[in-house]
Amino acid sequence: SGKVAGVQITTDGSPGGGASISIRGGSSLSASNAPLIIIDGVPIESRDVSGSRNPLNLVNPNDIETFTVLKDASATAIYGSRASNGVVIITTKKGKAGDDLKLSYNGSVGVSTTANRLEVLDGDEYRALITDRFGADSDNLTLLGEANTDWQDEILQQGNIQNYQMGISGGANNVRYYLSGTYFDQEGIIRNSNFERFSVTSNIDLQATEKLKFGLNLFAQRENSDRIPTQSGNRDVISIALRAEPDLNILREDGSYQRLRLNDVLDNPIAILNERTEQQSNDRFRGGLFAEYEILPSLSVKSFLVPSKKRVLVIRL
Repeated sequence: SGKVAGVQITTDGSPGGGASISIRGGSSLSASNAPLIIIDGVPIESRDVSGSRNPLNLVNPNDIETFTVLKDASATAIYGSRASNGVVIITTKKGKAGDDLKLSYNGSVGVSTTANRLEVLDGDEYRALITDRFGADSDNLTLLGEANTDWQDEILQQGNIQNYQMGISGGANNVRYYLSGTYFDQEGIIRNSNFERFSVTSNIDLQATEKLKFGLNLFAQRENSDRIPTQSGNRDVISIALRAEPDLNILREDGSYQRLRLNDVLDNPIAILNERTEQQSNDRFRGGLFAEYEILPSLSVKSFLVPSKKRVLVIRL
């Protein structure tokens, strides 16, 4: 964040939420302006991330060796029209030749809270406003409740974030290897929202001859998410909570959810949190074989073979 000029990344704020990446502005008014993402030499198409709201969830940040952003004529010349919106090139970590076995561990725990809340009327202020507007003898006063409900407090919470990663790397006898496993869990600031991810990354390189090298890249991941509607206009919990009358209780006397008065079309935000949670699980696997041959000290040819049976030929200078 803030380290690459002209790059803007925005998300919807939910755990594992969707990301919009813009590299020095868009190039189309109607088509997608998303950049091409390449992980370990393999282009990631939109259909390859179906079910995921954030394509960057396909790689664990702790496994990233380099992160390069391109948007110029040379990128278009290499990757074609797909690179018109820019290219994000991600290279994951690999073992180093001659290194002994290394065991690494990274762990972090954090919290997230709302930076700001909108000031709205409490129950007493709301009843005073209605009284002042319609008069103390108005029939509207008979419809007022006696509660003092802060709907923002009811839907918001302190979120917790956990991230643990363990890796093994090394290199000997012309073989370099890297194996990493990661667990990530994020509890959102909206109650009942959560994102959980398990991932395994493996990179193995074999130096067959002085000029010929083979490699194997494997990646497996499972995502579990509990989504709450927070970006759907008039039907999301945030906008409803901000407009809900503070004089109403969450539940009726019979234990059912209170129906809000505003046009009698709004759902109870607590009912949405408890009854309309969307649970989703996604399993992904990405793998590829490559062969690289050094023609000259400054020129090599690298060929990829991926499970989709597509071949990608890259000439590096």
